[in-house]
Amino acid sequence: IQQQFVAAVQRQVQSEVSKDSNINNRWLLQHLEQNDWWLRKEHYRWFIKKYNQTREKEDQLTAAYKAYYRDVNVWLPEVRWKTPGNRFMPCCPTCKKNTRVGPHCFRDNHAGRVIVGQTETYYTVSRRYICHECEGQTKVAKEKFEAAAEENNLIAKIELDDSKYTFMGWNQTSLTLLPYNRGSKFPAFLTWRAGVDKTIITTLRQDVAGGKGFDRISKDLLEHHTEKYTDLHLEYEYSIRERLDGGLITEADPIFGDFRNAKLYRGLVPTGAYLQHAYLLYHDSIRTYLMKEVKKRGATSLRWDVSYKEAKHISRVRGQPVFKGLVTAMNEFGEIRIQFHVYTDSHEQMTAALEAFKRTQEALGQPPVKYFWTDNPIGDKGYFLQQIPSLQENQNMLDAMQSGDSNLPRYDFRSIDVHLVESKEEGSKKECNRKVIAMLEQMNKDAKTIGLDAEWNVERDGLGQVKGSSPVMTIQMAYRDQSYKIQVLVIRTDKWGVLPSKLKELLCNDSYKFVGVNVSADLKKIARDFDISIMKEVDQNKRDNVINLGLYARERDVVHNANYGSMELLGERLLGIEIDKTLQDSYWSGKELRSEQLQYAAEDAAISLELFEKLDAMPDLTSRLTEEELTAGMKVDLVPQQGQYASKESLNTRAATVTVIGRRPCHCPEGIVPKEGTGTKVKPCANSYVVRVDTIYATAFIIPGYKKEDSNEIVSLGDIGLTEIVVPIAMLRKHIASDAIRPAPAPTESHGNDCAGPTPPATEASPKRVPNKSLRLPLSDDFEYSDLQKKPAEPEVGEDEEYMDYDEFITAIVEESNSDTFGLTSEDISMLQAAIFEADEAQRGKPVLSCDKLDDAPIPQDIKNLFSVILGDIYHAMNRAKVPVKHEAKKAYFHALRNAFLIWNPKKVEKFESKMREDGMDEKEIEAIKYFKPHLYDECIERHAPAPRILYYRVRAVFTLFGNMLDSKTQKPLFNNAAWNKANQVLKEILAGFYSDPPNVTLYSKKMRSNGQVMKNKYGMELVECFRGTNRVEAYHKKLHPIIKSKNCGVHMSAALLAELRHRHNQIISEQRRAGPKIGHFSLHKIDQLQELYLKNHGRVLYSGWDSASAYKQTEESFDTIALHHSALQDALNSRKEELGHVKMTKDLQYMCDAMGVPLPFLPFEGKAEDQLFAKLILEHKGRFDDVKFSLEWCKHVDPEKGIHAKLPCHIRVQDAKFDRNQRIRATLEKARSGRETLNELHSKVLPTILEEETASNAQEDDSPTSTPPPPSATTAPSRKRKSPAAALSHTWRVPTHPRYFPIPLPQAMHNAPYVQHGGMVIGNIPLPQQGRGNNKFERNKVCTLCLRNQGTNAETCPGRGSHKRCRYFERNGTPKPLQIIPTKRKLKCGVCGCLGCPGVGGRKHCKNK
Repeated sequence: IQQQFVAAVQRQVQSEVSKDSNINNRWLLQHLEQNDWWLRKEHYRWFIKKYNQTREKEDQLTAAYKAYYRDVNVWLPEVRWKTPGNRFMPCCPTCKKNTRVGPHCFRDNHAGRVIVGQTETYYTVSRRYICHECEGQTKVAKEKFEAAAEENNLIAKIELDDSKYTFMGWNQTSLTLLPYNRGSKFPAFLTWRAGVDKTIITTLRQDVAGGKGFDRISKDLLEHHTEKYTDLHLEYEYSIRERLDGGLITEADPIFGDFRNAKLYRGLVPTGAYLQHAYLLYHDSIRTYLMKEVKKRGATSLRWDVSYKEAKHISRVRGQPVFKGLVTAMNEFGEIRIQFHVYTDSHEQMTAALEAFKRTQEALGQPPVKYFWTDNPIGDKGYFLQQIPSLQENQNMLDAMQSGDSNLPRYDFRSIDVHLVESKEEGSKKECNRKVIAMLEQMNKDAKTIGLDAEWNVERDGLGQVKGSSPVMTIQMAYRDQSYKIQVLVIRTDKWGVLPSKLKELLCNDSYKFVGVNVSADLKKIARDFDISIMKEVDQNKRDNVINLGLYARERDVVHNANYGSMELLGERLLGIEIDKTLQDSYWSGKELRSEQLQYAAEDAAISLELFEKLDAMPDLTSRLTEEELTAGMKVDLVPQQGQYASKESLNTRAATVTVIGRRPCHCPEGIVPKEGTGTKVKPCANSYVVRVDTIYATAFIIPGYKKEDSNEIVSLGDIGLTEIVVPIAMLRKHIASDAIRPAPAPTESHGNDCAGPTPPATEASPKRVPNKSLRLPLSDDFEYSDLQKKPAEPEVGEDEEYMDYDEFITAIVEESNSDTFGLTSEDISMLQAAIFEADEAQRGKPVLSCDKLDDAPIPQDIKNLFSVILGDIYHAMNRAKVPVKHEAKKAYFHALRNAFLIWNPKKVEKFESKMREDGMDEKEIEAIKYFKPHLYDECIERHAPAPRILYYRVRAVFTLFGNMLDSKTQKPLFNNAAWNKANQVLKEILAGFYSDPPNVTLYSKKMRSNGQVMKNKYGMELVECFRGTNRVEAYHKKLHPIIKSKNCGVHMSAALLAELRHRHNQIISEQRRAGPKIGHFSLHKIDQLQELYLKNHGRVLYSGWDSASAYKQTEESFDTIALHHSALQDALNSRKEELGHVKMTKDLQYMCDAMGVPLPFLPFEGKAEDQLFAKLILEHKGRFDDVKFSLEWCKHVDPEKGIHAKLPCHIRVQDAKFDRNQRIRATLEKARSGRETLNELHSKVLPTILEEETASNAQEDDSPTSTPPPPSATTAPSRKRKSPAAALSHTWRVPTHPRYFPIPLPQAMHNAPYVQHGGMVIGNIPLPQQGRGNNKFERNKVCTLCLRNQGTNAETCPGRGSHKRCRYFERNGTPKPLQIIPTKRKLKCGVCGCLGCPGVGGRKHCKNK
């Protein structure tokens, strides 16, 4: 019915637009002009009546029920908008012109195109047009080709394809070329053979962005369409019921057509696959614009994050995800600026996207990136500084801003000679051997010292931890030649599996010193990577000729802690130079070393050599004098023994200077006696000496073996004074005449000022000073004189107590008396404050915040306030150390850690709290809000992450306080060993400046309302929002996951989906955080055109601050699916494609090739053919495994038709690990063969008795158990004789049943009411009203009989119910009236007095002048 109706409409339109048609007989065109070129389904009877009047009987139409007809749209733009110059003639899609375009024909094989709407379908009708210019060019090209073929004696027959120069009026390209945007009047978006209404496309975009799948959207459309069908069916049945009740039906009515009946109702609902196809076609038309929308936003700072959850569900080929991660980078506003897929998180796959981003910024003239946030600052810093030059420039500016740094020069690279050996050249190993021999001949024989360093590629995880590394790529060695000039030999080893013989011999030679920062680790890696067995068998840390400069510097008190003896710090303190280590994590596997890499490698080795020479000339402060070295009259220093705290915290301290006397007995000072025994004389033993104290630097320094005569208290230097005493030899060190030697650390405040600096001579001091008892340990009475003679080096305080030097003693006392404050007193805090801010009262060498689980804390003066442009996320750092979820200290720990990292603006805090006090809150309530609801503070008060010197101690204090706290229920500490390691790593990153806010950088903006006003909370405080860290990117990824996880879509669909989500996110964020208009929808290309038209028409802009993306030029930067390979792999693929010729690929694979710019797609391993080929190649492979070379070799075997696709190096690495794992699994299965056979035997014997299978005829209708099992049959009984089985030990295989209908309801389940109401309608039998005449004539005429006669759908609401003259839809002869919108006339004058503005306009009774 529908197809016949649409075909008739097309024939009538065709006859009326033809040149031979009578202008007076164009009734359909006149009707279309009056109804916006729509033939509505309500007018179908009128059309059939008019149509049949002009047709033969066999061509006439028969009217059916009104529900079977649909609306028809006629699209003839040149007829619809007639102009003298035929301006609206459709343009040719090929030549983009309409100067020689004319009508061609109407299609006779089908009439119209069916379009799916929201609740039902409709049709659109158009015709084909021909471009005579393109037709002529095609014919000329055909003639030339045939002539050329004839000249070469070739037979060529070419048939012209009119699709090259003819087109339909609804062609998408042609529609967009119609002037004045008239193409937008076309109501549908067409695919190859069908189409959907434009409202469906808008709904598709909304639903897909909201997380709906296409199948779900298809079901929603089916629901709308079938509900519409049901409503029409109900109307049809009610009409029959009405006529039956009135006795108007004399014959049976036909049955209403089924929803999918192609001849009657013809309900059509697109499948999910079709909707996805339409969605992709539409997105292809706006893809360029969406990319411009992203690029126009720019970025002066980036927030970078990689998510691995979304990639599992999208970009799937052959059922497997092509990528493993989604990289997203946001700008300072939170708008997405960079987004693409990666297979791994290695930096090599990010290079192409960053290079394209930089070129776009340069082409569009956008400001460069200055700061970069990431959750892996350690692993990312070197790479991003190298890839984004503007970051490196800004880093240099930050470094120059630091006090003292700008005065430090760089290392003079011109003072050294560099010799490079390349590994890729033939004969490179021989060249290396010659260079090594020449080096040993030129080396200064007196030194025999080599500064050694090595470089390799490092791969880090999201926490900055090293998760993988390449073999050693470069070995550099520095030495002094005969003229004492430094020579550096840089050897590239990236192409070698085995080191040259001479180089290997040199590394194993113990007669040469190898020096460097952590040089033992470099030697270990060289031995492991190049399989040097001699070096692998020896611990490189224990080789006497291997010197780690960090420990070497600690032994000379250059650094406070060997772990912090970095090359940067040593270079600053010993050589007075600034050292930049940013290139350490750069890519060392390139074809050639860049000049800056070569300089960095050479300087590392040369500086190591010079640092050693400086340190070697300094005294070793860990050495102690031996008995052979001591002579009477020698001046020596009295120092602590080498205990735990002495070696860590007080290495360069001395308690006093003394003169060696000898081994004669000496008298005890007045009031002091030996700890045990009687008398006042002490005789030294073999391990002790008598000395005379000359100068005291630490009065509280404890002297072992003595006690007060009248008590058991220990004795200090302040008690003894300048006199002779017996001390262990282990406390005597060679005197160093230098002011740099620190005195022993000052005790706590209980000692007063007695310990500050050297004491005056004993005659001027008070010899009978009473020490503070709180700082003295009780002594026992069991000590004998013989014990002092036998073991004076380690005298004991008691039988079960160990000796403590000063530092150990004071630490134990503080820990005992201040356990609730983790060993930190108020004086310590004041001293720490003074040291941080370099006040005059700062004391160097005082240990603070000691914790055996953490590295030793550097003293504040050793912390350099470094600031970085590569910044870490603070909340990632806070969550790095994992703590138990239910630990009672967790809440307090995170609250304290948060306050340690971030400092609220104190002025705003005071203002906010004063407003809360005014509101009636007391201090306890305010403190509770600050603790339990800190977001109320965060949303209106800015926070600041302080400089490293401040931040380090704030965070370390939190770790020290809470780390060992026990849960009262589980008795477990808050931190386990793994958490302590993570906390230690966080502290190191703080020292590197990764969590401190750079100076002069604004990280907050005010929250604005849609009207442009600043948002405020209920206390009147302006709301602010922060863009520090990567939280916004991670929140976007978290929001993205539920939208994507239900969509297992291909590469093309994934790109369209991400582009839509990215576009919507950016527009929402722009309206929230940028000044400008609030649009409300996401078709922003319409706003671009509206803005331009408004400016031309009215001379001013419509939306101030609007930035039109359409005006930007297109750049080569793309998103989502980008190139991840290198040029060598591209060349190999191009060669292979030429060998294969034409290759059939799916649309998804072809899109992937186009997006990545490759002839063949890169896909992960999948299928038996690829696994077998990999196994074959890996077994044939010789030498060290190289994934890059392997991927190039793989290209020679690529054949998509055989299921073998190209591979990236990362694909090779993953498959290699999988292959190795499978080999181990096979070996394990082989080992367990006998056990598996035993299990199979057990499973075959220990199983239930299998009874005879039920047939479908005797199968039970329900699932109730049978009363008794049937006996086992002879054929299924087990071979071993069994007794009759119990019900639980037997099993009968039952035949699956067919689905069943709902059971027939029982009588007691049914109600007796005649009808019920549900959803606004009555279900059941409604009693008819009594017949009779009413008082009102409108009560007699409930419907418009004229509409009812013509089967109109508005009979009950039409004004024609009272009179046919008032019918809005039909004339009395049945002709449809044109649908018009009649505006309501507004009264302007009063009906009583006739005055303008009188209240009587609203009603006569309101007139003031009546």
